[in-house]
Order: sequence, then structure tokens, then C-alpha cells
Amino acid sequence: AAIPGWVGDPAEARSLLAEAHYRRGDAAKAAALLTGQVERSNDPGRDACLLGSALLETGDAVAAKHWFEYARRQAPETAAPAMNLALLAASAGDAASAEQLFAEAEAREPGDADTLYNHGLFLEERGQWDAAAAKYLAALAAAPAHRQALNALGVLTFRRGNPAAAAEWFRRALRLAPDHEGLRRNLAAAEAAARNDGQGAF
Repeated sequence: AAIPGWVGDPAEARSLLAEAHYRRGDAAKAAALLTGQVERSNDPGRDACLLGSALLETGDAVAAKHWFEYARRQAPETAAPAMNLALLAASAGDAASAEQLFAEAEAREPGDADTLYNHGLFLEERGQWDAAAAKYLAALAAAPAHRQALNALGVLTFRRGNPAAAAEWFRRALRLAPDHEGLRRNLAAAEAAARNDGQGAF
């Protein structure tokens, strides 16, 4: 008799196991499982993107870029490969390429919350606060439980001098992750600043 949940296809089993290792924080094991296997994967775009992410976490940005490019060709309908390439370009200081790649990712999947959120971070780092806020809000419209976007809006609102409003964003995020220490610290800082007539900033 078949075992419930058993995956009979070795390629699919390897892919699922690699993803499980990656999500548990073992990027090296995930990369080892996928290296040399992506070309015969049932979903080469997805597995190439996962391999790229795992390699990036192990410090191999060159190999990561190769696999993100591969995923970009294999899965032209998905945002993640172009988004990851945008993040690589941004980290290398190539803002123009990063912006083009974020635009490509958003054209591929207009409602991808992670792309919108990461684009917002990129814009905020470049001082484009209004544009960043719009991306965070768009991420929340696509995924109302996107905790990172809620936190980012709190941080940005705090930086703009409105700690009371920032605290509301942090409270919303904490309702999704009540044990998150970073969110607790952000909320405490915003509440303290609000009590002190808005003094203080991140």
C-alpha cells in the first residue's frame, strides 16, 4: 500500500528535501542536494532559484547569480529570479540595473508581495521615501499578513517623525508574530518617542 504523503519521484523528493533544509537554515545542505540536479528537475526554474538563494547564503554570489539567471530563463512568468538579481545588483552598487530588474519582476508578477517589499527597501535606502511607502503599501494590499512590510512601514514612519503612527504599524506586525524580539524593541522605541513628544529616531 502507498504511504500517505510519499513522493515517488526522486527529483521531486530531492527538491522538497532541499527546500526543507533551506527553510530550517541549512543552506549548505540545500545547495548540496541541488547541485548537479537542477537540469533534470521537474521544475528547473524553481529549483534553480532555490539553489541560487542557498549558494548566496553560503557566500557564493557568483554561482548564485548564474542560477538566478538560469531560473530567469526557465521560468519567465515568475518574479523571484529577477527580484533576486535586482538584490544582487543593489548590493553591488548598480542601482540602475537593480531598478530595471525590480521593474521586470513586477511586470512578471504584479502582485508579488516579496518583490514589492524588497523594491521598497531599495527605494528607502536611496532616500525615495514616498516611493518606498507606496511599495510597502502595495505589498500589504497583495498580502495583508506580510509582517516585514508592516515593520518596514513602521520604521519608515518613525524615520519621518511620527512615532505614534509608527507604533500602530509595529502593533499590527506583532499581532502576526507576538514573540518577535525585533518588533517588540521597535514598538517600545516608538512608544517611548511618542511619549517624549516625538523625540528620537532609528
